[in-house]
Amino acid sequence: MSAPRGQNLVLLTMGLFLITLMVTTTLGIASRVKDNHELQTLADAAAYSSAVVNARAYNNAALLNRVQVAQWVTMAADESLIDWTSYTRAALGAAHQQATEMQSLSGHTNSGCNVTTPAINLTNRLDLELNGGFIVGPNWDKMDDNAGDEAQSVQGAIGAMRDQIHDDMTVRLFFERSNQLMAKAMVARAQLPGVKVIEGPGNQGPNGVSRREAGCPAGSPGTGSGLCRNSEWGDRMRDAALGSRTDAFLRFRGVVPAALQARFDAIRTSIAGIQTLALTPPVGEGYWADGLEGVNSRQIAFGDDHSGNAVTITLVAPGGACSATNLGKPAISRLVSTHIDDNADEHTWDPVPNPDNRPPKDRHTMGSCQPNCPSVWVRTSNFNAGPTNDANGQPKVVVALERDYTQVQRPWELNFDFHFSPTGSRFDNRGERLVSQNIDISKASAFATGMTYYHRRQPNPGDRWQEFPNLLNPFWRATLVPADVDRDTNVPQPSSSDVQDVDTTYFQPAHTWQADVYREMVVNGGFKGLH
Repeated sequence: MSAPRGQNLVLLTMGLFLITLMVTTTLGIASRVKDNHELQTLADAAAYSSAVVNARAYNNAALLNRVQVAQWVTMAADESLIDWTSYTRAALGAAHQQATEMQSLSGHTNSGCNVTTPAINLTNRLDLELNGGFIVGPNWDKMDDNAGDEAQSVQGAIGAMRDQIHDDMTVRLFFERSNQLMAKAMVARAQLPGVKVIEGPGNQGPNGVSRREAGCPAGSPGTGSGLCRNSEWGDRMRDAALGSRTDAFLRFRGVVPAALQARFDAIRTSIAGIQTLALTPPVGEGYWADGLEGVNSRQIAFGDDHSGNAVTITLVAPGGACSATNLGKPAISRLVSTHIDDNADEHTWDPVPNPDNRPPKDRHTMGSCQPNCPSVWVRTSNFNAGPTNDANGQPKVVVALERDYTQVQRPWELNFDFHFSPTGSRFDNRGERLVSQNIDISKASAFATGMTYYHRRQPNPGDRWQEFPNLLNPFWRATLVPADVDRDTNVPQPSSSDVQDVDTTYFQPAHTWQADVYREMVVNGGFKGLH
């Protein structure tokens, strides 16, 4: 072979070799770009789906909380019915006693005015109301029994529902967050070679971030997620139960029942000589209201106090010669319902023509308050919103995936030695060789952030979240968000929540360089493109 011919063959070989390297490099770059999009899409889908799991759990809790609120109202209505009926009974009894006394000249304010005839007629009519038109005796006791038993039954039903949703939120949801079950399931279904979910122990890894944001272990005293505060008792849910009745009703509504006043008006217009037959307004009903007369316990589920409301009667003598007013007989009714271990329950009314001789605790106990005494109103799995600059505590879900290229063998990804120089040179199209001690490019990763949100904020920069989240309305949704959605300041710092979340996610030494890249780009470079 001649020298020129040999040189041509060498050049041809080198040219073909260079073309091969260019083709394999192009294929390798294209496949890596495809792999990156594929990995990021899978991470986004896993983060979004995990946020959907949170949203569904929160909406389920909200629906059950609404049912609980409705049953709270039912339970309070039982107790309210008992006491309003007692109040009617006491008012009729007070009017009856006063009308009886007014048959005597000394029983009213004008001793020189004889109103005996209308007083007798009124007494007879009230006697019919008490003993004919009103439930008395054994029937009264039976009604009282049934109402008390129903209230106790409702309390038990609420407790059972609350326990179920509490278990879902603090056990099942926490287990899902701790083990990234949704992300792992989606990775398994995708069947991408070399892809796995990055996870860490305890509070490390993306599962540590998600667990802190969205989960709560049973018995946790309360950190991170608003759900962790579910055993606390606040005013929000109890106010929702009767909030439409305004604070005046919650803290004692001083009005005379319309039905009772209508009954008094009917009596007044049907008997000649009755000028006035009326009740002064009572103290009224009070839910969770302290300071009731006769109450010696603060562990109250329901309290009614109609103390010292006098019945006013003014009678006119035959012919209208004069008029006389009674001396004022108070009608008293009081009801207090407490938990099963508190014997301070109270049910009393006066006057008492047919006394209730059974202990009040037999019928007015609302159930056990354990384990969250003193309140006997059942707790809910509530959401205590965080500060506005932390997205009101609305939980993020972080997912990080890793693809190990050492487990992926493709024919165009070459890795061989070629002696371009006396010391040799290595062509690595697989990324198996470390570029530096802390940069292992053989493992690619994708980071995605989902969010379970209650009310999306406005798109303008600086706009705040418009509404505090809660677990009373089932309005929770899921979406993908930037990692810095809950950044506490506009200017990123190494201590910013998103920077810390990335550091927590990429806690392993092999991933340190990826966390460093984010920190440098965001904190020092002003980069805002990580979504």
